[in-house]
Amino acid sequence: MAAIRKSLSAKVDANGLAQVLFFVEQGRKGNRFRTKSGVFVPVQYWNEKKHALTIPQKIDPDFKRELQDMRERLEIAESRTFKLIEIYGTDATKEFVETTLEYFKDYNGIITRDVINEMIQSKNEEIEKQQAEEQRKAQYLFNFCQPYFDAKQLSEIRERMAKGVFRSLERFEVYRNQIANRPFVWNIDEVTREDIEELFQFFADEHLYRRKYKKIFDKHEYQIAVVRKTKRKETIEERGENRLVDMRKYTKAFWNWLIKTKRTRNNPFDGVEIGTQKYGTPYFLTPNERNLIAGFDFSGNHHLEVQRDIFVFHCLVGCRVGDLTQLTPNNIEGDMLIYVPRKTKDETESFPVRVPLNKHAKALIKKYKGSDIKGRLFPFIADQNYNEAIKAILTACEITRKVSVRNPKTGENEMLPINEVGSSHMARRTFVGNAYKVVQDPNLIGRMSGHVEGSKAFVRYRDIDDKMLKDVIKKMA
Repeated sequence: MAAIRKSLSAKVDANGLAQVLFFVEQGRKGNRFRTKSGVFVPVQYWNEKKHALTIPQKIDPDFKRELQDMRERLEIAESRTFKLIEIYGTDATKEFVETTLEYFKDYNGIITRDVINEMIQSKNEEIEKQQAEEQRKAQYLFNFCQPYFDAKQLSEIRERMAKGVFRSLERFEVYRNQIANRPFVWNIDEVTREDIEELFQFFADEHLYRRKYKKIFDKHEYQIAVVRKTKRKETIEERGENRLVDMRKYTKAFWNWLIKTKRTRNNPFDGVEIGTQKYGTPYFLTPNERNLIAGFDFSGNHHLEVQRDIFVFHCLVGCRVGDLTQLTPNNIEGDMLIYVPRKTKDETESFPVRVPLNKHAKALIKKYKGSDIKGRLFPFIADQNYNEAIKAILTACEITRKVSVRNPKTGENEMLPINEVGSSHMARRTFVGNAYKVVQDPNLIGRMSGHVEGSKAFVRYRDIDDKMLKDVIKKMA
């Protein structure tokens, strides 16, 4: 026969309450264990000798009713414990009793084996459902964005571009749920190929949705924070094919990382076309144009003078703008500029680039020595402002010849004034293009520009003109 002795837990909470414990003995050969009753009582009214809750007569009526309620709940818990032992015998373990008492704490009916089994099954289903929901939440795509940035150590520019893509993924979720009225969550285990194909179409049409449903998108609170370097608000313009290919690549690269790091086995990109980027004829400044800019009198405009000097130096060393803005005096060794060009900091193919500095480059470094509060070679500004300054510099120098430019939206080539399309990347093309005309060895030039051997990207920076073709024929004669 089972016996239950009650005692008070030594743990007392801030309100002076402690839980009543049941010490269960199921006969000589039965189980012996201590289990929680789930009922808390005031320590000062517990009689340890009688193993019972005492209720004084002369106390506040409301408090007295509370004590009576505690006593009643304790009696119910004790009788149910006896009932469980009666029904299940030695199968009524400590864990089983505690769990069942918790399940039935709000139950007012008669407890039978069928009722218990039904309640346990219902609770198990509820727990499984909660666990499944927690698992789904754990697999939410945006939980992995920061770990991805931490692991990949993207350059500042690439991280900013990746964040822009992730924000589009957020807006796609808004679009599916609030505009298309088709429930969707970025669960990395559940995303399908159809979802990805629809996302890619959303990339192309997003500018239309942003205009039409501006209020809906403006209410969205982003999970991916972006620190903007200019006061311009984030806008979505129509995207060209090259930009769309870039966004697809960023999304797929992130997903490949999820799979590689075993965060998911789901690959919704299987069979999805990413596309390839297409570029027009590379345009860049001639040495004469570069020298014209270098010698132009900007003494009346200090801002453009500084940006002109940075641009000229940029043309003389040919690094990416992201690398340029990180250069410090530590990157100078004698007559050499030495740095590691990394689109991402974990690229194993990255190698130290060594660029010989001519007298003009060294003079510019000397001119701005100690002028940057961050200790860099030059007082750099935001990339977009730098691009605008370059256009203004070309215009002031009357370098306005027309160049063939591929329209990113239509894919057609257009003839536009070079001062209208000039940018920081043109400085890189100027370095590579002019160097290639001197020596047609892409690997040699790549050692100075940061392109790895055999880089497919290299062809975007050089122009094979008629003179170079004629030189080849002469050498063959």
